[in-house]
Amino acid sequence: MLTQTHLFKITCQSIKSGLFLSAYASTIVYDPLPKNENGTEKGSLIALHFGGEPSTVQALCTLLMSGMALQADTPGGPLELIPQKAKYQKSLAGSNGYAEVLLSLEKVEKIEREEKKDEQGGSYFVTRIKERRFYLYTPTGDGDRLFQLVDRHSNIPLLPEFQKYLLDEAHRRGILIPLTVLSSTESFDAWKLALNENEQNLHEVLDDGLQIGKIKIPGADAHASDAFKDVETISQYLAKFGVTIAERIKDRYRPLFDPSKESFSPEVDRVNGHIFQNTGYHLYDAQLAAAEAASRKIDQSRPAIIVGDCGSGKTKIGMTALAASQMRETQKKHFNIVLCPSHLCRKWARENMETVPNSRAAIVHNIPELQAVYQDYLNGDKTVYAVLSKEHARNGYFRGPAVRWMRSKNGFVCPDCGKVIEMPLVDEGGSTYFVHADGTFFLRENSKNHMCAHCKSLLWAPACGGALPNGWVKVGGFGYVYLPQRALYMSLVKNSAVRKKLEELDECSVPQRSASPRRYPLSTYIRKKMCGKIDALIADELHQYNNDSGQGDAMGEIAHTARKVVGMTATLINGYATGIFYLLYRLFPRYMQLDGKSYGDTKAFASDYGVVESTFEIAEEEYQSTRRTVVHKKKDRLLPGVSPLVYARFLMENAVFISLYDMGKALPDYEEIPIGLAMRDDVTGEYGRIQKYFQALSRSEPKKASALQSAFINLLTAYPDQPYGHDPIFFSEKGMQPQVVYEPQAAAQPGSLLDKDQKVLSLVRTKLEAGENVLIYTSWVRLDTQEKLLKVLRENSIPAAAMTQAVPVERREDWVQEQLDAGIRVLIVNPSLLETGLDLNAFTTLIYYNISYNLFTLRQSSRRSWRINQTAPRIEVYFFYYGGTIQQRAIELMATKLSVATLIEGNISDEGLAALGSNDDLASQLAKELAQGISEHVEDLTSMFHKMAFLKERDTGNEQAQAPALAGHHMANSGLAHTVPMPTGHSERLQAIPAEMPVIRYAFTASKPSRKKHGTHQLPEHTSQLSLFELFGQSA
Repeated sequence: MLTQTHLFKITCQSIKSGLFLSAYASTIVYDPLPKNENGTEKGSLIALHFGGEPSTVQALCTLLMSGMALQADTPGGPLELIPQKAKYQKSLAGSNGYAEVLLSLEKVEKIEREEKKDEQGGSYFVTRIKERRFYLYTPTGDGDRLFQLVDRHSNIPLLPEFQKYLLDEAHRRGILIPLTVLSSTESFDAWKLALNENEQNLHEVLDDGLQIGKIKIPGADAHASDAFKDVETISQYLAKFGVTIAERIKDRYRPLFDPSKESFSPEVDRVNGHIFQNTGYHLYDAQLAAAEAASRKIDQSRPAIIVGDCGSGKTKIGMTALAASQMRETQKKHFNIVLCPSHLCRKWARENMETVPNSRAAIVHNIPELQAVYQDYLNGDKTVYAVLSKEHARNGYFRGPAVRWMRSKNGFVCPDCGKVIEMPLVDEGGSTYFVHADGTFFLRENSKNHMCAHCKSLLWAPACGGALPNGWVKVGGFGYVYLPQRALYMSLVKNSAVRKKLEELDECSVPQRSASPRRYPLSTYIRKKMCGKIDALIADELHQYNNDSGQGDAMGEIAHTARKVVGMTATLINGYATGIFYLLYRLFPRYMQLDGKSYGDTKAFASDYGVVESTFEIAEEEYQSTRRTVVHKKKDRLLPGVSPLVYARFLMENAVFISLYDMGKALPDYEEIPIGLAMRDDVTGEYGRIQKYFQALSRSEPKKASALQSAFINLLTAYPDQPYGHDPIFFSEKGMQPQVVYEPQAAAQPGSLLDKDQKVLSLVRTKLEAGENVLIYTSWVRLDTQEKLLKVLRENSIPAAAMTQAVPVERREDWVQEQLDAGIRVLIVNPSLLETGLDLNAFTTLIYYNISYNLFTLRQSSRRSWRINQTAPRIEVYFFYYGGTIQQRAIELMATKLSVATLIEGNISDEGLAALGSNDDLASQLAKELAQGISEHVEDLTSMFHKMAFLKERDTGNEQAQAPALAGHHMANSGLAHTVPMPTGHSERLQAIPAEMPVIRYAFTASKPSRKKHGTHQLPEHTSQLSLFELFGQSA
């Protein structure tokens, strides 16, 4: 506790209201202002650390946050401090009737709003940040630390050589201003960094310094010719400087394995020979190089991640890497676990038999089977792979609420500790408080009701034969209902069929059966009972464990139990920063802690590595009013976008990237072809009416339009394909009956064939006559598209089948093969059913009748047939759409975002880089354009897709470009090839790389000494500012 002899007395008083509060401060930081008329010192309050009786401290905080002035008694005399209203960060601590608080400013922005007019004459406002002020705290006289903080808060790249000039000149020009610090406990400096719009003032400091020669860029020659002449795009930049950049990267990042200089290890060669004995083929050099690099990372007992295209052979690469690493150990056999989607379990067992010498695999569904497999491992002499589906790893069976109602406690209690379960409520003021949970809290299992807050036990349990605890019943399409509280659920029902079910339910009519015995999840059993017994974990489809979910927790539990971990995925990041947060914490918790990120704090992670859109509500002052403009922060929204620092800080040392282009010799041609069609006049007329209605609604009632935008987007997307049978669009407000907003009119008879149907049928006939099989994707399963296509194909004597969700996940691979054996030539399916794991080499033409708005699903499903083991010379993917509709715009946006997705594979295009500037998700972007009117876009769709095609040169007399063999190793039937960017407007062609060009692939970086942030791959030091509490000294 602070003593009064070391403190400054502070008081806050109002003679008018008779208010007088006082406390004692240990530290005051302020920005001096002109003195008062009576000569009293005055300052703008920047930071304050004070303590006292808890109620007094809290009251003072409230007054200061409201902007009331403060008087302080200092050795230099009285001081008046003017707070900045509601802008302080507050940290409160204390105990035993004493409290301390820290109020501090970190950043203040001056925002200016400018009114503009849109094309329709409507008004909208553009918000600009006119000035940003940062408050920096450093040890006394520490110029290095001050320069680091300026560098961190500026978007301008600053070199260490600029430090002295920059700090002196910024101080002279009033950009970097020293603040006054009064502290009885600490000695430190405080600074204000004032950056104007676009940091123009800091730009001028650097420009002037370079012009007069005060600073210069190291290594630059002032008399050299302009190296950037004729360089206008990033593609031209890489074409001119790519080799130089590659050499510098190689010098800076030392790879664990360089395939251009080193031979493959004997262990990798042994596994490759075993594969040849069982399959008749060797792995390609690119696959072997990836396996070699990964195995060396595994040797370090650290997680290794293999990121590879669909069809690049990740399964064999991962198994080869792990087997090679384990062969180097003295231990003769190993017990490994494979975690994968259920439909891939048999594939993993088959791949194990083909790949790993002296091993066997067994598919495990439950704990007794795992115990039996482990006992066989102990009794045998072979390495064993236990293959678990991710669904079974986290129970994988019917689950319901395990809580029970206890009348004496008037609430639901945990089945283990018996304490009452509470649920959060938010009042109108935004404050959160907790009350006893009612039945609606357990409607569906989620992260809030998943486990007990007191003992961390699961609150959901498996049920045998559908049995649930007394009083509980499951209502299909709705969730779990606790019958004695049935009335509470009525306000949550939006579907009339569900409402009818609830009304018909009677507590006495439901059989009362006891709950089934609660069981361990399989992953929890492994963590608690098999610690030290699991040699390695292979986690397939790693991206499916990136959420705060039960399956993600299962992977984390097994990963922490295993000595070695190998992860594999085709799409590591889903486009959002938070999409990798939990995965990083499960695999690299130490990295995340060193980066200052606590578990569950996705907001801080998104703030540092993502794009966050903050929405503010501004209440303007009335005319001639003395009341200030009030700005309220309403919400934050995470937008697509991930900082490259995620790769540099977390993945570069731990991931190996392999692309299908690396094995280009073995690939068929691949091209995506958009086909635009015209709607019938009657369909066009009704489509236009729907679109104009929504645009008018957006102008007249924007809040209502925002609530209905999803319904209108779905209607406008689906209507051209099925201009009949659509339900009206309803709008409902709290306490009111739903009202019909728009009722679409039918423009065709149910089941009638439209132009798209005829063109698809024509293309199918052409492909079948050429001897090909066709795969038709239909994303909008609520339409009658699948049934209509299946009917018309069969009427035309074309053998076809449609896969639905009724086919179990684990049987889908066998089901497809059974249909092919039965003679089908056309398969109709929702692409989400085939997005992972399945190879569909029998189908060489893929047709998207319509698409969803999920880029991951599109990218995965479009490459089901483009595989290195594909024998057909060409794969074609067709996208059908109606021109001038939201379908066309959706495909255009998909094309630009696909360009972004390929950047990570090294395929640089100007379209992809331009699309990086768009942070809206696809659905939001469509909604925004729909409200303003979808405009024509100059870029030709065919040209956009053609630039992403994979087409081999065929005019050189050699249909397959030969890649140079890797140094020290020669394999039959293998090569390493790369795509080389061509000038804009031409398709990319596969070309051989000259032997002298550096090959930088599959490179893990080894640890290097810590550096500053400029050009380093190392984990940075803690990125927060110097903590004021650390400077002040925490006494509570």
